[in-house]
Amino acid sequence: MKTIPIITFFLCTVMYAHAQLNIVPKNDGLKEYTVTNAHPYDSLTNVEKRSFTSLPGQTLYMHGVKNDRNGYWDAFYTVNFLTGDDRTVYKAVNISTTPSKEVVGKYYEVVKVWTKTDYLSAGCCLLLREKESGDEMYYNPFRYPLSMTCIG
Repeated sequence: MKTIPIITFFLCTVMYAHAQLNIVPKNDGLKEYTVTNAHPYDSLTNVEKRSFTSLPGQTLYMHGVKNDRNGYWDAFYTVNFLTGDDRTVYKAVNISTTPSKEVVGKYYEVVKVWTKTDYLSAGCCLLLREKESGDEMYYNPFRYPLSMTCIG
């Protein structure tokens, strides 16, 4: 007689656990934005967290930050740093710094934007194409958000 309540308890527990697992999304929280699905651009917000998803198709000018003689640490990459562990720095001088002269004073077109949100953090990656040379790089806008200005 005790086996029926025990079996019922385990069945209910398994069904509850299965239902909870289906609530959590199967993807890793990575969303891609291009010109076709970008949010509307608001010229009142510049390059900041709430405007990242509206940047595809826009042109950014890299004017740099005040004290950038040591370069930009952990900001420019050759691959999308949100999709894997490869964090190869763009035109690196040392392990993780891109020299200022390689990125400052140039115009970039935003090709794609990726956002990633999980339980502990949020991330963003911008695929930039330099207007003059056509070089592509991936930019972490959280590191130096005020170093670029959107010019439309």
